Amino acid sequence: MTTETQTPGINFTRDEGEAGLAVLASLGDANYQLPTLTDEEIVALDGIANEQAVTLPWLDQYPEQRELLCNVALRTLLTKGLAFPVIPEGESQATKLGAIEPITGVMFLRRMSQRIVITELTKGEGEKVWLYSYVHGDVVLQELVDSVGSHSFSVVSLQDTATVIMELANAAGIESSDGPVDVLTPEEFEVKAAQSLSDVLGVTIITAIGAGDEQSSHYTLYTSANTLNGLEAEEVDGSVKLHVAQVSAQSARAKVAAVVQGGGVAENSAQDSSGEGN
Repeated sequence: MTTETQTPGINFTRDEGEAGLAVLASLGDANYQLPTLTDEEIVALDGIANEQAVTLPWLDQYPEQRELLCNVALRTLLTKGLAFPVIPEGESQATKLGAIEPITGVMFLRRMSQRIVITELTKGEGEKVWLYSYVHGDVVLQELVDSVGSHSFSVVSLQDTATVIMELANAAGIESSDGPVDVLTPEEFEVKAAQSLSDVLGVTIITAIGAGDEQSSHYTLYTSANTLNGLEAEEVDGSVKLHVAQVSAQSARAKVAAVVQGGGVAENSAQDSSGEGN
């Protein structure tokens, strides 16, 4: 495992790093159970004072009660034996919190990664789901967050990550086809969206941030009952241009894979010129 980023102010022990390696090694092992944690359990384990990179949809509704809710969650974890106080060698009292290996491992891996891919799906009536993919070499820890603040963890291979994102977007099985690319201003896109994207069932925004990257990579996928549309943005002479096109599931997956793997969104094809100015 190569880890290139670490959250400032958070120091990890060798045992925590080994727990992270054990989680990554569990890929394909159905007997290794990764945890499902709540917003408040995540914050309690990670430290109330530490800023979270993930969304906390339930806990953020109660900012004034944050510390109390996290302390209650911690008490529950301790009672269930999932967390426990740790007494360092030479000390007489516990000074930190420990947890069982799968929990310790995922808490380590979500803070230490080469690349983080954030997928946000907005469905009908504003319902949202988030998927955070933490890249560690050829293995990826994924954290799925639902609208009620439940965080489910899993491990997948890097090459399968784009497929998981496509399935989350309900886009994998749609028999769409590739079409010409329209190059639009944001204002022109609003008009097009009102006309041709009015039947969209879900919008999936994929954003990747890597260690040392000056810019993040983005791709947006619009899913309808029978078609997929992709959107990419670029800056031209200080103005934002949006590249919008109907895409096949295969092409959309290739775009998502490019973002996941750190190559940026795939180059626009010669189709751009055929649709420009629409």
